[in-house]
Amino acid sequence: MDDASNELLSSVTREWSVDDQTPPGTRIGSLSDIVTSSSLRRERYLYILNNPGQMPFVLNSATGEVFVVSKLNLTSKSYYELDVQVESTSGATTPISAKVVIKVARESGSKRPQFDPDPVNVKVREDAQVGTVIHTLKPSLSADQDLNYVMLEQMPTSAFVIEDKTGKIKVAKQLDYEKDHNYVLTVRVTETSSQLSTFVTVVVMISDTNDNRPMFVSSDKVKLSSDTALGVPFMTLAAVDHDPGNNGKIRYSVRNGNEDGTFTLDPDSGDLSLVKPGSRQDYYLQVRAVDPCTGW
Repeated sequence: MDDASNELLSSVTREWSVDDQTPPGTRIGSLSDIVTSSSLRRERYLYILNNPGQMPFVLNSATGEVFVVSKLNLTSKSYYELDVQVESTSGATTPISAKVVIKVARESGSKRPQFDPDPVNVKVREDAQVGTVIHTLKPSLSADQDLNYVMLEQMPTSAFVIEDKTGKIKVAKQLDYEKDHNYVLTVRVTETSSQLSTFVTVVVMISDTNDNRPMFVSSDKVKLSSDTALGVPFMTLAAVDHDPGNNGKIRYSVRNGNEDGTFTLDPDSGDLSLVKPGSRQDYYLQVRAVDPCTGW
């Protein structure tokens, strides 16, 4: 058996207080702090509840976190004991017994973090750099509160991180308005001394930037007959710009090859027409599609 096994006490006791108005899903504490030394933290542990019974709490066997799972009733029961055994998955450390005493009480509620408004609406440009702080979560009444922030969920994908002590929400990957316009984040905020938690919804709205260049999708070759009508479009040059709205507008122009004025190109539609009969067999036109807002 590893010498590190001696670093674990044989038994510990934890006492927690929980408000009787605490909603199901709230984390009220964790036993992971039992494992304190660096050598022990390299181990993985199982947290086993020896007396599950009928109680309004659940123990996460992988993390040691305890959550409220049903509505608390102060009048029917105000005191619970959890008998927990902590074992390393490798068997390298001595098992530890933990007694958790949970007292249900009617607290003032002033320690529970409160947020106004909820949800929190945030706007960010799609070209925001990774690491940019887009918002800092601050409760309405935060004086003398030691808070812990945890990102529980992100939809549709994970694009942000939150600092656990400051509540700063940062960009974690390059955003793309053309892929995802909005994100919905769920953050749990816990007051550490009372373990009272609040869940906050953050809606992040991504704003478009003009970051896409026009690209031609039409054919670059055409054959004309001798009876091609003058002034009637014989082909349409088409390019696409994936930016929406005005950012996706395109202007067309002939850069080279039309020095004798044989052709005319509609700058908005891309329609190409003959102005007069051609004087030679082949023409090579250099056509440009440009975003008028950026000049690309």
